[in-house]
Amino acid sequence: MGLQINHNVPAINAYRNLTNTQSALGLSLERLSSGLRINRAADDAAGLAISEKLRTQVGGLNQSVSNAQHSVSLIQTAEGALNEVHAMLQRMRTLAVQSANDTNTDEDRKAIQKEVDALVKEIDSTATRTQFNGMNLLDGNFKDKYLQIGANQNQTMGVSIADLSAKGLNLIDRTEVTQFGTTATPATITLGIGAAVTAPEDGNYVLGSNKQVLLDGDVVGTYTATAINIDGKDRISATAGVFSEGVAFAISAGAVSGTTTVANVTQMNGQIKAGTYTVTTGSNVLDSSNNVIGKISTDGKTVNFTAGQSITFTSKLSAGGGFVIAAATADDVKKVDLSSRQGATNAIKMLDGAVGKISDQRADLGALQNRLSHTIKNLSVAAENLTASESLIRDTDMAKEMTAFTGSQILQQAGVSMLGQANQSAQSVLKLLG
Repeated sequence: MGLQINHNVPAINAYRNLTNTQSALGLSLERLSSGLRINRAADDAAGLAISEKLRTQVGGLNQSVSNAQHSVSLIQTAEGALNEVHAMLQRMRTLAVQSANDTNTDEDRKAIQKEVDALVKEIDSTATRTQFNGMNLLDGNFKDKYLQIGANQNQTMGVSIADLSAKGLNLIDRTEVTQFGTTATPATITLGIGAAVTAPEDGNYVLGSNKQVLLDGDVVGTYTATAINIDGKDRISATAGVFSEGVAFAISAGAVSGTTTVANVTQMNGQIKAGTYTVTTGSNVLDSSNNVIGKISTDGKTVNFTAGQSITFTSKLSAGGGFVIAAATADDVKKVDLSSRQGATNAIKMLDGAVGKISDQRADLGALQNRLSHTIKNLSVAAENLTASESLIRDTDMAKEMTAFTGSQILQQAGVSMLGQANQSAQSVLKLLG
């Protein structure tokens, strides 16, 4: 072949091969240093998509293992408390058997009853105090809960714990006394006899339904929100919105004084905060801090609170009046009464039922804990196997990659040498130019 100097084709060829070798060497270095075969989507688009799905599952499974372990801790917390409740019930049953024997005097049974009452209180306290992450477990509020024990949607396990308080175990009757509304101390209304008119007859007046004014039960006039008409004339006036059904006032020798009255509540929707409430003009209802917390309905008998609750009275509410909401209370009636032989005998059966209920709940919790233990093992194996699958796709085979890296190093050294030789070959032209 001829000798050319404008294009050193052998050198160009050696350079191209050297560039490819350096790219392969760089890729091998990246894989060896990161430990990953796929560092970007371009390395293996399909492999990246598959490995990300597997990685999602592995992450979910690992978290599910943690969830199941926390669930076991919750169950152990509840079961540990129930172990003590069981012990207390067993002691109470022993005392009931003791009290059923008529070798005991009344004083003996009183002493036995004291211990039983203390144990009932402790069972109730245990139900209130037993919590996990701030949640009560034994008072009947831990119901219809779901444990997420899988990596995907709806892979859950249901759990409920019955009411195991003293009431739930039928050891006491707890009568819930609901809230009730009552009248506040009647508010005095400033009333005035209308100008240039004769004072109405002395007596006690009441504003009834249908805008009627009654004196000792007889209709003697009508009223509006601001005026009272007696004998065909407006005789009494007051501030806007005062006069409505339920207002009472007295007239004595031309002097008028009055109060608003509010009948007791007939219906209450929701647990309304206890306190004293007042009614203003414009149908507003104020709390004890004078904050507007509700309004009166158009019929004047229902207060709709801003919190969504309501309370209805038997008669209309009037501006200047008010009402009181009493707090809810609860009265406990003991059912484990060992003060007599018959009471002790009845208590034995009652306590057998309580022991059985605790046993059933503990059995359910124990079965659930065993199930969760197997779930944890299964999730761990699944996470391990999926991790292995993801590793096969995404991780670097270090031995294979090291072999490729060594080959690329040798080719790089050879390429550099050959590029040098190709550049030297053109020097022979200079001899022709002598």
